[in-house]
Amino acid sequence: MARPPIGDVAMTNAERQRRWRERKRQEQPAKPKPKSAKRKLIEARAEIKRLREELAHERQHAAHGRQRRPHSSPGSRSRPS
Repeated sequence: MARPPIGDVAMTNAERQRRWRERKRQEQPAKPKPKSAKRKLIEARAEIKRLREELAHERQHAAHGRQRRPHSSPGSRSRPS
């Protein structure tokens, strides 16, 4: 003979499963949600833009450096007299 229900009516399998899942969720620590693919793409594009701007700045800086000292070589420093 089966055990009588705790409440007025016996739980359905769906109710039993829902309660089990709620208990399991409460036992486990909350995990951070993974970033969506769209968010990752936006962040990657922003990083690419930043790197391109930095590269352009470095190239411009290097080009100006060569124009200022066209005939100097690394080993030919002028020494004070």
